[in-house]
Amino acid sequence: MKKYIILLAITISLLSCNDEFLERIPQDKLTEETAFQTSENFATYAWSLYRIFDDGSQILRVGSNSTNGGYSNERHTDNIAFNYNKNYSNKYAFHTITIPTTTGQYSYDYIRKVNIMLANIDNSKMSEADKNHWRGVGLFFRSYRYFDMMFRYGDIQWVETPVGTDDERLFMPRTPRDEVAANLLRDLKFAEENVKDGGNGRNTINKDVVRAFLSRFSLMEGTWRKYHQLGDADKYLSECKRVSDVLVNKYPNVMPKYYDLYTSESLVGETGIILAFEYETDQLTHHRARYEATSAHYYDLTKDAVDSYLCQDGQTIENTSVDPENYNPNDPNFSIYSEFRNRDHRLYFTVCPPYQIKKKGDRSELPWHPDYDPSNPTAKRNPQGNFSTWLYDDFKPEYREYIDLLEQISPDAKRIPMSNWNNFVVYRIPHFRTDPQGQGYNVSMTGYYTWKYYTKERGYDFAVGQTSDAPIFRIGEVMLNLAEATYELDGTLSQDVADRTINKLRARGNVTALNVNSFTPDNSSRRDASVSDLLWEIRRERRVEFMGDGLRYYDIRRWKKGDYMNKEIFGVNTKQLRELQLMTYQKGVTENAQGFVTTFGDPVAKGFGWEDFMYLEPMPSQELLLNEQLQQNAGWDSYSPN
Repeated sequence: MKKYIILLAITISLLSCNDEFLERIPQDKLTEETAFQTSENFATYAWSLYRIFDDGSQILRVGSNSTNGGYSNERHTDNIAFNYNKNYSNKYAFHTITIPTTTGQYSYDYIRKVNIMLANIDNSKMSEADKNHWRGVGLFFRSYRYFDMMFRYGDIQWVETPVGTDDERLFMPRTPRDEVAANLLRDLKFAEENVKDGGNGRNTINKDVVRAFLSRFSLMEGTWRKYHQLGDADKYLSECKRVSDVLVNKYPNVMPKYYDLYTSESLVGETGIILAFEYETDQLTHHRARYEATSAHYYDLTKDAVDSYLCQDGQTIENTSVDPENYNPNDPNFSIYSEFRNRDHRLYFTVCPPYQIKKKGDRSELPWHPDYDPSNPTAKRNPQGNFSTWLYDDFKPEYREYIDLLEQISPDAKRIPMSNWNNFVVYRIPHFRTDPQGQGYNVSMTGYYTWKYYTKERGYDFAVGQTSDAPIFRIGEVMLNLAEATYELDGTLSQDVADRTINKLRARGNVTALNVNSFTPDNSSRRDASVSDLLWEIRRERRVEFMGDGLRYYDIRRWKKGDYMNKEIFGVNTKQLRELQLMTYQKGVTENAQGFVTTFGDPVAKGFGWEDFMYLEPMPSQELLLNEQLQQNAGWDSYSPN
């Protein structure tokens, strides 16, 4: 979309105006009647619709040019701790969410834009095949927007034709979710049947893109219906299994390098990429990599999220037989260094691994070595200044362990030591926000610093916008949809399905394959005992593969597992860090009795916690005032924020 994202602004703004205005346009100017005639006309108009993938009002915005990608949604799950300050936390668990007056998340502007296109297809000069193709494209985009609204609010107002300024439908009641979901399934199946295999050219909506979204929608709606007891779950889950199987057969492999999904300059045509959002210098850029290299990056992983990554033997940290002392906080050698050892490689590409280096420069700072000799002012001091040069530290061999590892497994992208946005080297990770030793950037609260988009070896100038692409639909998601839908329907997972799905993702993380007949179930305290062993493993794999992408926000709600937010957020263990003098001066970092960093406290102990009415978001108050037939979602009418 790089070249095509340059839109014909006059045409688009004209066609988005109201009907009365359109009727007054002179006949030699663009009108609906003259602008919607050929396939090229519809292609021009449709380019504006692609911006929905870059729209910050969407829950899923992996492709957004916002600075934080999908991180911001997951701060309201058990994956992410938002470390702006101690008052920023999960707004649902701590009851700090407020009912909005108005929001772009409940808006019909985009729906109207799509409906204008759909209303002009029949009277165009296109062939029937082209008419059905563009009708399918329009239904895809409308379904994408409606699905987001239905997921947030449940019942929503369903309109299929443009609404005018005096249209009585402006004051219609909400359409029941059952009807909305059935309409979405109908429209997406029409699109699958009629959208062209090749779309309208390179990286456009084609038959496989429709299938990928149909896979996502039908899994999420099917499981929502199953766990929220709405009925008809199998109808949607069967559709997910069918369409996912088609796609997995067609795209049997994933991109070989996990980090390439988030750092590649071009994703189009790469293995397993079904649709990508493209960025172009001086046209459309983003700042995600730069954001991760500043002090304004406030998103850390939680300990619970880090613990969900397997060890390379395919076992959890509690079950592993390879150096189990690495993961035992009671072992005297336990630290974040040992905790990261022999883990799923996706962890290293999501959280910056720990390290420590010496700096070279022209100014001195506080002593950092345990054997610092105050009688020798130049000995064992860490000079500070120009951070572009550095030396290994020989005091502890683990200080360079992950520097060497990433050079081996990620020679072209993920390298440490990190640099900040101005190319100053970050001399240690974990690097806490309260660190007084001269570096106020690339800092965290939990110690698990997220860096999915960060790449320094590909020549990024952090001072300008980046142009790395973003995946919108990729086969990894469809693979996990297939595995989950299969289990939800059949109550089991065959080895064949596991090999075609989960094991493709595990192999990329250098993790032993799942054997469905002999795997060791997770026996940790974080395990949800109400979920079967295999289903828990499928969900765990999904959590890891899409960590920080925004999907967890959907998943917890559709599984009806809001209680996962009713737990305290912890960070790294500080015992060894303090013994190594890495936290001697870390004022403001608090730990529990075992030495793990603590953050916001236990929401339930504070009198809050997740409530069932929160599965649906509150309707904006202005919409309720404008339309007396709209009612607030149950529970929110008596809610008051903390």
